[in-house]
Amino acid sequence: MTDRGERPAGHDGTEEILRHLEALSARIDPIAADAQRRARLFDDLHEEMRSRSAEFLFRVQKPLFMDLILFHDVLTRLVRRWDGDEPLRADLEHARDELLEILYRHDIERIDARPKKLDVEVQRPIRRIDTSDPAEDRDVVEYVHDGFVRHDTVLRPQGIVVKRFVEEGKPVAVEAGRGPDDVGTLEG
Repeated sequence: MTDRGERPAGHDGTEEILRHLEALSARIDPIAADAQRRARLFDDLHEEMRSRSAEFLFRVQKPLFMDLILFHDVLTRLVRRWDGDEPLRADLEHARDELLEILYRHDIERIDARPKKLDVEVQRPIRRIDTSDPAEDRDVVEYVHDGFVRHDTVLRPQGIVVKRFVEEGKPVAVEAGRGPDDVGTLEG
């Protein structure tokens, strides 16, 4: 400094301030990076806990959902067989639709696809009908009950009646533990 309180040229304190800012930045940058890392870990942990909680809740509720699906079957059978009062039939259909809505709110949907040939991913044969025509092998003859999925996972496959080709005079091969009416994957 000079007698008049002035700083000599080139010594206005800017360099010193820059050095302090750089030192401060060197101390703050790792703290900020650590805070970001901790925030990501917290978010990941929160998502994992939410996911596990949802999975646990579904496991606990699944028996109830399966019972609701069975109740859907009962309502569907009543609607099909009803030959009386039309307003009561409409009420049964409405109750069935409301039940489907309840399931839908829990991400459970009816399998709407109706393949003409057996699709073991979404169908389970309940009964089979032998046929001597190989072109009819695996043809779906009847839909016994609806199938349901939750997120791409089949909760219950569609129950179907399927045709199975059987050569005349040849007995049906029976696997251990299965009866001749168990279709399985219908391979072989």
